Amino acid sequence: MDKMFIETFFVNVAPYSRPDCLPLFLARAQESCEWLESRGLKVKGRIPYYREVIKNYDAVRGSYGPKMFEFLHAVSEMHHVVKCSEQLKEQQASTQFNKTLHAAMYGINFSHENDTPGKDQDRNYMFELGIASSYAAQAHRIDVSKRTDIIVTDLALAIECKRIQSPELLVRRFKKAIEQLQKQEAGEAANGVVYIDVTEILDVKHTAYIHDQAGVRPYLKPPPDEDEVAENLYRQIEADIAETIEDKMTLLKPHLTDEVSCVVLNFNFCGFEINMIREFAIVGRCSFILDNAKVDPAVAQRVRATLGRQFM
Repeated sequence: MDKMFIETFFVNVAPYSRPDCLPLFLARAQESCEWLESRGLKVKGRIPYYREVIKNYDAVRGSYGPKMFEFLHAVSEMHHVVKCSEQLKEQQASTQFNKTLHAAMYGINFSHENDTPGKDQDRNYMFELGIASSYAAQAHRIDVSKRTDIIVTDLALAIECKRIQSPELLVRRFKKAIEQLQKQEAGEAANGVVYIDVTEILDVKHTAYIHDQAGVRPYLKPPPDEDEVAENLYRQIEADIAETIEDKMTLLKPHLTDEVSCVVLNFNFCGFEINMIREFAIVGRCSFILDNAKVDPAVAQRVRATLGRQFM
């Protein structure tokens, strides 16, 4: 198994009037809502709730209690909405895309509030749109209008996305993805890739990773940059989940077929970085890739190039 890949987004949440602080993120959130409405959605439920929580950051600033936990997860959820709207706004309207978009934007506020199996299906669609957005952000040509979840036309990839909420469903949902890849529509890409979001079956699900350097120190030095913070997160998360991920890969490997070039296991996380100069909410994903040795390794290499970076 490869070392983990990590992708991080730093959201400046300092509640100041400067354009690069929290007002910028709120303005992007407003633009996203306007775009969703232009696509025929009624922006209600969880999205307005996130915006309200984020606006009230000043009331929870400086604490690490439940309200800060809620704030960080609200930023994370809103970031996914913003990313989708910004990266997919050029997608042509289609029955399939509109269906996915509508399904992704509703549901319960947070996945950690889910106490009923099947209650949190909306995030399945957001996972699809998030993967599509990641390819679009790197200037790849995507098509989300087909029965297959995502077609990456310039990389000749057909992607199926599955989000797992119970360990017992991992292999079953993987087999379902393979069946769907076997039924690709004529003209779709030939190289199958399966993305599986395993966030909800890991012990560290819903964890907010805190990097706090705000205390008074006996000496002063430049604060860590984003690369250093990302590397610290990388080390911590890899230590938390790598062994479990390897166990899941072992379960999946015997079921690889010629339709699947590789499998990507996904873990979403959020965090917070604060020091004497700045404060950032952190939204990120970690990815592990399982190659199929029976097919062209170049396909998996193209997927690797989209997953973020590795720290050795």
